[in-house]
Amino acid sequence: MRSDRAASLLAVELVFDRPLVLGETQPFRYRITDGTGGECTEYTRGFRYPVGHYLLQVYFTPPTLPVRCYRFTRRSAHAPRHRVTQVPLNGYHSAHLTEQDAGPGIVGLAWEWD
Repeated sequence: MRSDRAASLLAVELVFDRPLVLGETQPFRYRITDGTGGECTEYTRGFRYPVGHYLLQVYFTPPTLPVRCYRFTRRSAHAPRHRVTQVPLNGYHSAHLTEQDAGPGIVGLAWEWD
């Protein structure tokens, strides 16, 4: 795990128990709790290679809930957002996106606080 507070960036490598064979899939789940005390307004995932399926779900803790959530893609970390679409917050206080056959780049969820 590496972090850069000045850039508001956290990078984590997830290591499986064995290397995957080309075309093999491995479902996994992880949780990140931001204990920095700073305001968090997005979560992104970058892909260096094409990905068949990707699901991102973000949960929020009441009573502080975002007023709007958006899905988006980026070609690189500093590129502008593309394919921006509003995503509803469901009754469980979460928002999600799915991507199929995603090419290299970045996909993410962003939100606005009141």
